[in-house]
Amino acid sequence: MRPYLLPLLLLLSRVHAQSFERSVAAPAFSIEPAIRSGQLEQATGSAFVLTNSTIGALGDSDLLLLKLDVAGNIIHQLRLGDTGGMGYHDVGTEAVELGGGLYICGYTRSIDTASPPTFTSFLLRTDTALTLQWQKNYLLPGPMELYANSMATTANGQLLLAGQLFDGADFHTVLMKVAANGNTIWIRRYEIPFGERVRCVRELPNGEILLCGNVVFGFELALPFAFKVDANGGFVWGRYYNYPPSSPAEQSDLLFVHAQSLADILLCGHTDVVGAGAEDLYVVDIDSSGAVNWARTYGGSQFEMPSAVHFDAVSNEVVMLGNSSSFNGSFAPLPLALCISQKKKKKTVVKNLP
Repeated sequence: MRPYLLPLLLLLSRVHAQSFERSVAAPAFSIEPAIRSGQLEQATGSAFVLTNSTIGALGDSDLLLLKLDVAGNIIHQLRLGDTGGMGYHDVGTEAVELGGGLYICGYTRSIDTASPPTFTSFLLRTDTALTLQWQKNYLLPGPMELYANSMATTANGQLLLAGQLFDGADFHTVLMKVAANGNTIWIRRYEIPFGERVRCVRELPNGEILLCGNVVFGFELALPFAFKVDANGGFVWGRYYNYPPSSPAEQSDLLFVHAQSLADILLCGHTDVVGAGAEDLYVVDIDSSGAVNWARTYGGSQFEMPSAVHFDAVSNEVVMLGNSSSFNGSFAPLPLALCISQKKKKKTVVKNLP
């Protein structure tokens, strides 16, 4: 993002629908400001799910799901969490729409209390009014912990859940495929060297599966990475990006995958080593072998940090939301939206929200 783009902001904003800012009162204190979700119920004007986890009386967090209308009013809500007064955590991480219902994945300490207590993963299904229909819990034997960090739908109506498995000594990547009723089809564990953190999983147009995130090589050194598996979870390839590292103190990450085609796959995240500022929005375009077609950073002289990335199928744009400190003299963070348009020719539109 460069200063000469700023005069375009008012003109470019006319092509988008009206927006609003609204504060939503949540009990106590929020520790998880949002569950990542796809553009649910597109073109209806409603924000299907606004989410957070709230601190309870015992220091626990509960899952709070909200549905907003076009004016930002709450029309449906659902709160789930520990009812036994044990102070456990219930954290949702991603929501997708499938078969007329909403699926939410996450992890909790409220289920496995014998080990004592370990984090286990869950999958919820609600209807469009956020009425809970069922919940599936996924527990591993012994003291192993399971964290569901990301979820995606497949072309044949199944679900992919990806995250981390902790075996008592190390974290490993784990990938599950489950049916629409929540039953497990298979689960795979990947012992990639170093400590990897998966942020996103998506099915590719040919049925293969791509995961991305970062790998911790050492103190203050985290490189972006992606790896691909086949439709049954068999490992195909893995790649580190920004490798070899140009700095011993890199903090880069890839948060989101969007595949236009097998030859044009966008990996979106942030980096602090190849851009203009302390941290910049980062987009790497790869083919199905992981080879880089192009890589770009978007940022000013200070930091730009994304917190959520979505693909809007209506406008055919990848939208990165976060904050920026490059647009005022005090360098205080401001809300930031970056839209990458995939219409006709690739065009980048940057918007600094007031």
